[in-house]
Amino acid sequence: MVVKMDDDPDFDLLPHLPKCVRFIEDGRRQGCVFVHCMAGKSRSVAVVVAYLMVAYNMTCEAAMHLVKRRHGVAAPNEGFVEQVRHV
Repeated sequence: MVVKMDDDPDFDLLPHLPKCVRFIEDGRRQGCVFVHCMAGKSRSVAVVVAYLMVAYNMTCEAAMHLVKRRHGVAAPNEGFVEQVRHV
């Protein structure tokens, strides 16, 4: 699946998250899924954080901490972080 997203704090990420979360869940049921963006720091991290929040009922902070522990370059832009807080 390809979702075109701008790495811009003003980009509206929320409409894309439900289909991204479903895609990740479906991929995990089949074995695995690879989530990526250009630099692997912002867009993909925001999507994975949203997935963790929905799938595991995590807070944004807990999900972000987990992702940053596993992927040291994780740094979603502030606009994405603020939007994901409302998932």
